[in-house]
Amino acid sequence: MDDILETYALETIEQVRAVSDELRLRIVKQLALQAMTVTQLANLFGEAPNKLHYHVRELERVGLLKKVETREKGAILEKYYRAVARDFTLPKTLLSGMAPDEAVALLNEIIQPFFQAFTRMAGQTMRLSPEDQPDYVSQFTASRYWMTAEEFSQISKRVDTLLQPYERPRGIDHEQEQTVLRMAYTTAFAGTQQDTRRAAPSLAEPASVPSAAFSLLQPLKQGLILSAGAISFTRHDLEEFLTQGKTRNIYILGSCSFAEDISPDLVEHAVASFHIKGKLSASPAVREVLKRKGGEAGKKHDSEKQEREDR
Repeated sequence: MDDILETYALETIEQVRAVSDELRLRIVKQLALQAMTVTQLANLFGEAPNKLHYHVRELERVGLLKKVETREKGAILEKYYRAVARDFTLPKTLLSGMAPDEAVALLNEIIQPFFQAFTRMAGQTMRLSPEDQPDYVSQFTASRYWMTAEEFSQISKRVDTLLQPYERPRGIDHEQEQTVLRMAYTTAFAGTQQDTRRAAPSLAEPASVPSAAFSLLQPLKQGLILSAGAISFTRHDLEEFLTQGKTRNIYILGSCSFAEDISPDLVEHAVASFHIKGKLSASPAVREVLKRKGGEAGKKHDSEKQEREDR
């Protein structure tokens, strides 16, 4: 049952669409490690067996899973499934026959389930008080590096090797399934190339975000920043927002600080709205601006703070 391919190049658009789903990718990944029944998968993932049956049938139909064994257990036939390969690739040739807009739409279809799952997790966490936050760490950060294609390939292999011991459940305390989405692109082709060799650290780089927190720093049209954990803003950060022509809507669960040299006028122009549940460190003048931009969230924070002080 262990005789499967190391790598399988997806052959049809139907196969690509079949794995454009987070749960299906989890199924394929697990069945690349070992053969399992649908019931075993359902127990492992905490999902309803009927739901897993549907996804397994679809993956088998498009040729990404195969039935490798049937065992009789009492009056029940247990069917064991296995992925056809340990790894799957999306060849350029498969996309080259499509119109550019269609290819981009397909790639977006593949990527979006992961972003949606992350934002759902972020939204659920944002509703919790700091003391009720779960004991896991999640990250979404963007960093830029300078390397050749060969160097990048070597680093990718090293990351694979580093993560390999954690592919299977080990049955240890506090162990939870973590999803790791690795994504890389050549900056110039994304139309965002800049000379980062001399650039000062910004909020898009992990240097400004402690590793013990999770952050979602996405330069969306509305300039959304979601952070849970601890985050700090420098004067350079806010000036960079203005340089990019985007104000920021900021949501914080945890602690947030604004450097002392940040002026109220800079906050006025760089921050569209500010919402925090946790501790805020800033000058009194900056706090007043943030309070006004926080609406009900800001009022609630100040009310909770005053209530603690009255005690």
